[in-house]
Amino acid sequence: MINKSENTKRIAKNTIFLYGRTIFTMLITLYTSRIVLKALGIEDYGIYNVVGGFVTMFALISGSLTTATQRFITFELGKGDNSRSKEIFSAALIAHLVIGIGMLLLFESLGVWFLNTKLNIPEDRIVAANWVFQTSVISFLITLVSIPYSASIIAHEKMHVFAYIGMFEAVMKLFIVYFLLLSNSDPLITYSLLIVGLSLLIASIYRIYCTRNFLTCKFKLYRDKSAFKNIFRFAGWSFLGASSAILMRQGVNILLNIFFGVAVNAARGIAVQVETSITNFVTNFMMALNPQITKSYARNDRDYTFTLVNQGARFSFYLYLIFSLPIFIEAPLILEVWLGTVPEYTVVFLRMSLINTMISLMSNTMVTLMLANGNIKKYQILVGGTGLLVLPISYFLLKLGFPPTITYSVNFVVYIIQLGVRLFLLKDMVEFNIRSFLHDVVLNILFVLGISLLLPVVLHYCLTKSYLNTAIVIFSSLLSTTLTICIAGLRYNEREKILGIVKDKISSIYVFKH
Repeated sequence: MINKSENTKRIAKNTIFLYGRTIFTMLITLYTSRIVLKALGIEDYGIYNVVGGFVTMFALISGSLTTATQRFITFELGKGDNSRSKEIFSAALIAHLVIGIGMLLLFESLGVWFLNTKLNIPEDRIVAANWVFQTSVISFLITLVSIPYSASIIAHEKMHVFAYIGMFEAVMKLFIVYFLLLSNSDPLITYSLLIVGLSLLIASIYRIYCTRNFLTCKFKLYRDKSAFKNIFRFAGWSFLGASSAILMRQGVNILLNIFFGVAVNAARGIAVQVETSITNFVTNFMMALNPQITKSYARNDRDYTFTLVNQGARFSFYLYLIFSLPIFIEAPLILEVWLGTVPEYTVVFLRMSLINTMISLMSNTMVTLMLANGNIKKYQILVGGTGLLVLPISYFLLKLGFPPTITYSVNFVVYIIQLGVRLFLLKDMVEFNIRSFLHDVVLNILFVLGISLLLPVVLHYCLTKSYLNTAIVIFSSLLSTTLTICIAGLRYNEREKILGIVKDKISSIYVFKH
């Protein structure tokens, strides 16, 4: 019998570990980003962003394989089939090696050609851009092969290990920045080479931990090819969804480079970095929650699965709102204090990016449920196909002379359409209750958002611009959002569970000290 109370505590415990990781890494990242921007300059920072993003766009196949690997390992663990989990891991490792070889050939042919003939790179920096490209390819291949190991850590819900490795990586990036400041060589080339070395180190740590602690991570060639076929079949359909997600981000980044140059890429890169840092708080919560959704679905406990999906959608939005709202309101001054020199379009890019992410977050748990079901053909054709429209529509509008911000507007509309498509498809796939989702999730978060905005927005427009008044607005935003979520966003039983977990943590700290 599955203890749902223990599952809730495990989710909370894992989330706390991951939050500690995020806060630690975010503080270091915010500091190092400022130094990297200063050391590289806006032009080189934009080059690194667009070239590295170009590799990420070409690597969309790996995203589908990652999704397939995590799904199958977690699903078999949920069923309690360790023997099958071993087969899945070995098959996944072979699949990633095969894909890595294929991607290397693609990068070194089509990728090199596109970089040197199509991207808008200043002529005197084309050599450095090629160095960035090659190092980005190597980093990607190293990360690709390590995916089955990191997926195993998440599937086994060993989030404290994932947190410690992430914190170690952040510290090493800090050392890289200091070395960059002391080096007399080309900063862009030096930075890209050091990142490759760090990727290799982190991948090695993942492998050593998994092989020593998980019996399922012992590689072995199996004669039964069914696991290999299932992963590739699943990954094949996931490819469409992964490609649309990558093109919505990196494809648009390349369009902005072609139409506006590397300065706009630098502004977008900064906006994406801030938005990603905030989203990591939600990603950590989802990382702790997703295995439970998949495992409960594998046990055929539909009621509990649907409860987790709705709760996860609300909670992820609340977490994002707490951190994003003050940044959205006070973005100009925050960016100025952080960066010193703020590239044009950075503020508006950041604000529009935060809005788009709010829309997409409502779909995260639905995506996990869809992957747990495994019957993803129709889902990926419709949802992924809708996402692919972003690139041609954005290109058409930019060609007509629209400003770069139009790409975010296109994304916004597509995210809303995708949310509706997901709801109707899941109703057909798993009898998901659309009315319950709209009432418990959508209406609830819209109400919380509206109430949370009132106080900080009024203060923002009534107070004069100063550091003190900005601090007042930020504090009022945090207070308003937190109180609204506690009073109007959480159910009574949810408040009781959260308070119980907090009391347990406080009690354990008190006992430890005495």
